[in-house]
Formats: sequence, C-alpha cells, structure tokens
Amino acid sequence: MTPPLGTLENPLETGLQVVVQIDEARVDGPSRIDRRHRLEAIGRFRLRLLDRQAAYNARAMALEDIKTVVEILKGAVEGLAIIGAGWWFLRQSLVQKRVSFDVSCTFVFSESGKIIAEVAFEFENKGFVEHRLYDLSLAVHCLGKQVEPSAQSKHLFSDLFSRTLMPKQEIVPPKYGYYFVRPGVRQAIRHLVLLDDPGSVICVTGGFNYTPDGNFPHTARRVFQVPHGNSTAS
Repeated sequence: MTPPLGTLENPLETGLQVVVQIDEARVDGPSRIDRRHRLEAIGRFRLRLLDRQAAYNARAMALEDIKTVVEILKGAVEGLAIIGAGWWFLRQSLVQKRVSFDVSCTFVFSESGKIIAEVAFEFENKGFVEHRLYDLSLAVHCLGKQVEPSAQSKHLFSDLFSRTLMPKQEIVPPKYGYYFVRPGVRQAIRHLVLLDDPGSVICVTGGFNYTPDGNFPHTARRVFQVPHGNSTAS
C-alpha cells in the first residue's frame, strides 16, 4: 500500500531501501545490470513521488492562501458594514428633526360673552438641527348647541365640538416668514385670539408640518374650560 502523500517527504529514503531489499531477496543472483535498472526505475518512481508531493503541497498552500484572503475580505466587509450602519445612525441622529409639541391656553379677559384667550404653542427641540415653522396653524372649536354624543361614535370630536370659533389658519406673520426653535431649546410661541360666545368648553388645535409638501404633520389638541365674568382666569 502506498503511504499518503503527506508522509512521503521524510521517510522516502527508508521506504525505497526496503523496496530494494525485498526485490533483491526475491531474485536469486541478480546481475548488476538488472539491479541497476531496478534502481533507476526506483529513482524515477521516487522523482515522480516527489513531484506529486510538491504539487500536493503547492495546492495545499494555495488553498490556505485563498482561505486566508477570504477570511480577511469577510472581516473587512463586516467591519465596513458596522462602520456604515454607525455612520447612517449618526447622520440620521444629527439631521433628523425631533420636536416635542403641545398647546396650552390662558383666558385673560372676559366681558359680554367675548373672551380673549392666549394660546401658547410649546416646543422642545430634542434634535441637533434648528427647526423652522413655516405653517404653524391654529383652530378653535366649542360645543355645539345640541350635544348628544355617543360613546360608540367614530367622530366624537366633530360630534362634540361642532361649532367653529376660529377656523384653521396659519399664524406666522408674513414679515417673519417662519418661527424657529434652536437645538436643545424649550420655547413657547404665544398668540391672542378673541372668542365670541365660546360657551363653557373649547377645544384648541395647533399643528405644523415637518416638510413643505405637508406629508408629515404634527398636531396637538387640548380641551379647556372657559371662565365667565369680568375676571382673569386660566
């Protein structure tokens, strides 16, 4: 049985000597010429084995080199993917607009059924970029004359607050063009409205859009109880 190629390099001399000894023992009185031919054949066989061993070693080294290159490329791709994901997350965090928004209302004057209310648009910019408000809007509604809401109604707001005191309108002064809130800043933008016979409860709705096309609106809505009489209340 021929030994594996990986074991031929070191024990080859010993193996060939054993082959020669066995061959001589089988032949009674071999001539020098026959012995020389056998040794030449064995030498050629040895050279072929050495060539095969060298080819095998070359292929093994080539496979190891390819494996090493593949592992290096795999590590590089994974590293680039991690770096790319981190860069995308950082970029989104830096440029994405994150604004907390709410509305409040203070009633500053009431007389003969007319009330002056101060509506505050309360902003907190939690992002890293300045936020500009080009279309900040306000609408005020009050309870209808006949209020019979149903708990199962899918339009409870419109059923309850069916009377419009102030239709939705943008409140940014044309000479300003926009309001702005800087990063990390809490800011209140205040607007006075005159309400005619608002009843006992009003609903204030404020809103703006993150994009000029109006596809990403942000709305805040709250209900306030209306005081009556010649006094200041909130």
